[in-house]
Amino acid sequence: MRYTHCGYRSHEQFKYIVICGRVSDASPVIGAAYWWHEWQRSDLDKLANAFVAGHLSECSSYSTGGNYTGFKDLECLGWDNIGYPIVEISRPGDVVITKNKGSGGEVSVNTLTSQCLYEIQGPRYFNSDVTAVLDHISFEHISGTPRRSQRGQRCASTPTTKVGITVKPIHQAEMHWFLTGLDIPAKARMLEQLIRAQVGSHIEELVHLSFQVIGSCAENPTTQNAATVDFRAIAQARRADDLGPAKLVRSCIDPIMCAYPGGSFNLDLRQAFPKEVFDYFVTILPPFAIQHKVHLAAEAAIDMPPPSDTKIWLDQ
Repeated sequence: MRYTHCGYRSHEQFKYIVICGRVSDASPVIGAAYWWHEWQRSDLDKLANAFVAGHLSECSSYSTGGNYTGFKDLECLGWDNIGYPIVEISRPGDVVITKNKGSGGEVSVNTLTSQCLYEIQGPRYFNSDVTAVLDHISFEHISGTPRRSQRGQRCASTPTTKVGITVKPIHQAEMHWFLTGLDIPAKARMLEQLIRAQVGSHIEELVHLSFQVIGSCAENPTTQNAATVDFRAIAQARRADDLGPAKLVRSCIDPIMCAYPGGSFNLDLRQAFPKEVFDYFVTILPPFAIQHKVHLAAEAAIDMPPPSDTKIWLDQ
């Protein structure tokens, strides 16, 4: 309950603005409800509902029609002004979701179900504060206005917490060609062979070199645009100098007179100059390995101990 309890203790000290680093997306909502309703750490049912409410609102318009597979049905309601969800959490933990008046999109069982399943990897949704059991959640229409409510089950949080780690950067550059007309796979194959030949032994200085065909031509296209797809050459190296214009750009441009019929490369070379890229991965750690503190202005920091009530899930 560390994310949530940090927010609770901050509000408890009459701090109405709480600044935090990268935390679980739903935790600010859980913390605010936890403090406002004076819940206890043992109120797992209420916390789980607040957790799901936070998840439903964390991606702004995803609950009202954004990123929604049924988006075509919402055209008549307005695509250009999709509203934001408004989450009302009662003291018993019931949740009602509406949106701002006059906005496009909708709050419906389908839009909420879509967002509820977003980034979910199983029937249990884990958080540092509580575990929500998603296969017990239901949505229903509760009035004449587009409002939905949900209530689920809860369990204790897991004995581990997820952390994200950003790896020291490497450098990346890319070049693009346009493939047009017939025989796209053969043209891509030819271009890759030509570029690899130009790179030659310098490939030993690269940590990655790959080629991609992005898109597909329309059947019997009637315009140049409909007959064109993108060919992408992307390279990565530990040193920026190994991706300099004399190395990658020349290797990709020099084959122009030997390439497929109608060959042309993208003259916008902004992505061809090396820039840093970061790798990111997640892992789990025991909660006691992470120090959670609330820092109050001109006051001592407050330590946030990990939750004592946890549960191990072997099937997820």
